[in-house]
Amino acid sequence: MNGFSKPESYDRFREVLTSSGYTAPQLRETLGISELQNPRDADIPALLWQVRDDEPVKVLIRLFVIGTRIPRALIESQWTPALLEDALHAGIVAAQGDQIVGRIRLTPFQQFWFAHDRPVSREEPVAADFVMGIGASTTTLAALTVRRPVARMLDLGCGCGTHAILAASHAREAIGSDLNPRATAFTQFNAKLNNLPNVTTATGSLFEPLQGNFELIISNPPFVISPGGKYIYRDSGESGDHFVQTVIRASAARLAEGGFAQILCNWAHYKNVVTQDRLRAWFEGSGCDVWVMESETRNAAVYAKTWLASTEDTTLETFASEFTRWMEHYEHLGIEQVSAGAIMLRKRSASSNFVEFHHSPPRMSGAAGDDVAQWFEARVFLNSTNDAALLDSAFDVSSSVRMRQDFHRADGRWSPTNGELFKSHGLAYSAAMDNYFAGLLARCDGRATIGELAGGLAQAIGRSQDEVIPHLLPIIRDLIGKGFLVYNAKH
Repeated sequence: MNGFSKPESYDRFREVLTSSGYTAPQLRETLGISELQNPRDADIPALLWQVRDDEPVKVLIRLFVIGTRIPRALIESQWTPALLEDALHAGIVAAQGDQIVGRIRLTPFQQFWFAHDRPVSREEPVAADFVMGIGASTTTLAALTVRRPVARMLDLGCGCGTHAILAASHAREAIGSDLNPRATAFTQFNAKLNNLPNVTTATGSLFEPLQGNFELIISNPPFVISPGGKYIYRDSGESGDHFVQTVIRASAARLAEGGFAQILCNWAHYKNVVTQDRLRAWFEGSGCDVWVMESETRNAAVYAKTWLASTEDTTLETFASEFTRWMEHYEHLGIEQVSAGAIMLRKRSASSNFVEFHHSPPRMSGAAGDDVAQWFEARVFLNSTNDAALLDSAFDVSSSVRMRQDFHRADGRWSPTNGELFKSHGLAYSAAMDNYFAGLLARCDGRATIGELAGGLAQAIGRSQDEVIPHLLPIIRDLIGKGFLVYNAKH
């Protein structure tokens, strides 16, 4: 990846993409698929049939998604000969006789385009310096990102620069850094292609090439726990999850006061070791509040099989040999399980800090960064508020909260049963809710205190307020922590 030699080529190539409608919705519609994934060999004939004519967007799909050859004369007629020559210099296409073939995958995501290495089939070797595109981990971390205006943002281990580019609209300076020079080259290309002069790059290990602190650090580092460092984009080359610990501690040290670090990663469960105690030690002296959000935990065998299947030859003999090597490595280290999730920190060095462990919600619906920021605020409030003060506090119901109600037929009419409270946007937590408690929540208008509402609930169910409050307050605290209720300091 050299990049265009002429600055105007970025503008011209951007115009080609824009005028053709090379967007994620258009590609999905044209190809007749729900997700833009790496096409399997068996899929290619059907996909080629969908893009068989020479409409500009279909030519681009054949070139940068499917990876078939295009006549040079056709590319020149749609791009201009000068742009094609610079694209050959940049390394995004290559000439094969009188045919042109794409050397990269070009993925549209949100309003941007991201150039990265073409995904390879399982039968092909993956280059050690392979630069990944946009996968599930990318979109998850992008959705979790706290998007508040900041002076400096860092995409640590940037790959093709997705998070730096997504943050360019709310960061005065967005930096993509990576140990892999090919990754920072792709990031530079993508920043120029998307006309983002505030996105820059640095090449080197972790924070070595960087100066100063950051208000936002986003990282999807090479976190896979494997026996070696075969792939730069995936493997740290260090023992167990030690590299993740290093990333977290280094990030905490370079966070500006009030800043967030959000790291998607894996961590190990070692035999006869309490995992939460081990992780808590990572954050000691960091000056940060911490949320460890676990999405899943797999036993070591399933974990090894999953990652090997994504990169290695799956013929039985080769796969069995690699699988055995991974399992012997885990056995040597005492690793029994591996968890995946996000570890999120907020710098708050003036006070005692907390570390909390929670499971992620079953799903996310759209951007959840505001929910993440609110979670940290809510946790500070909850940790500093005793029951008496909580009873004297008033809350609003979040605007994203909805309720489902089931009904059953009885005595010739439909009678309501217990309902489900859920969040329709962001971190989509849910909670079972009986009709009495649902009525209490409906009256959370930012003025009535929890104590006043508890009195009404006690009267409705024929109990004393003293009986109701010990059962009510833990539920209220849980709903505040999950963002169902928002504190109103002005009641």
